[in-house]
Amino acid sequence: MSRMLIAELGLAPATKRALRAAGIENIDQLQRPANDLLAAAPITGAMLYDAACRLRAHNLGLRANRRMGLPTESDLEMLRLRVVEELSLRSIAAICGVTPERVRQRLNVRFGLSGRPPGAAGRRELRRPDWDRVIALRLSKCDDDGLPLAMLLRGFADGAVAEARVAVGRMEAGGLVRVDGDRVRPTDVLRFALKNTLSTNGTRRGLDSARAGG
Repeated sequence: MSRMLIAELGLAPATKRALRAAGIENIDQLQRPANDLLAAAPITGAMLYDAACRLRAHNLGLRANRRMGLPTESDLEMLRLRVVEELSLRSIAAICGVTPERVRQRLNVRFGLSGRPPGAAGRRELRRPDWDRVIALRLSKCDDDGLPLAMLLRGFADGAVAEARVAVGRMEAGGLVRVDGDRVRPTDVLRFALKNTLSTNGTRRGLDSARAGG
């Protein structure tokens, strides 16, 4: 077990304050199921996601059992969509191109998250997904040759396909992707943004910087 202090993780100030208020000072105390952490006020979904990303950057996970493996970028995105965006398992599945059951399993195995996160109960209107982020996440898993458009959009719900197509067009106009026939390829601008970010929060910042020419 590591006695590394949470102050060494590079957490957001609000996250550090919340963890300390919950009596969590070192990594050992942080590496426990997400449900337990969310039950400890004042830890929010955004703070849980911040902690998971920073642990992953140090080759650690919320759940300390090494046999479970570290969470992937896709796992972290599922966590963000669930506890920050408060989307349903079905909505997350449509975005990530898997089944709702697969989303449920990954959240439970990788993070110890089950059931409906606090704050999502009774929510009727779901936030619209950040399609630029979703497309960037999918392209980050392929080589420089990119993906056929049909494969890039595979698994999205019918209504989501149209929105994702619009996002691809927007990203092409912004110089983030190149569309050659039926194939979508990441440009050097997008690859640079993805290469220099470890978390999906960073992906959002990287896309913003890339659009701004930074």
